[in-house]
Amino acid sequence: MSIRRSKKIQVARDVTQQKADHVAVELAAEREQFNKYSEQRRLLDQYQREYSDHLVSSGQSWSSVQLQEYRTFILSISQALSQQEKLMAETASKIDLLQQRWIKVRQSEKALGKIVEKMDALQIVDNERLQQKISDEFAQRSQYQSK
Repeated sequence: MSIRRSKKIQVARDVTQQKADHVAVELAAEREQFNKYSEQRRLLDQYQREYSDHLVSSGQSWSSVQLQEYRTFILSISQALSQQEKLMAETASKIDLLQQRWIKVRQSEKALGKIVEKMDALQIVDNERLQQKISDEFAQRSQYQSK
């Protein structure tokens, strides 16, 4: 195995590792975004429950206009909840895709690493054989010259 070939594969491995790192950063960002959406959804849900409970437990008499405005307000919270759920679903899909992509790139990087290790080991064996050949030739010359 040539050293150049081993270095080319090492460069390919390094590039693949950089891709894996880049995908990992994207994945972390999407997970953080998902957590933000999830927290916003939780707060909206809590807000909606509080207002719904207030409507029921207030005990005050409501005019039809006030009641309609209150229901419209709660409906707008419901719509915001639906939007948050949509954003969470989209982000979860992105996370799944990025995880799959990261796994594939990481597997490629590991495979290239194993190839580099094998090539390096073969290069060591080739170097040892060359050194042994040189030593043998030197020993033969020394023996031939001493005769």
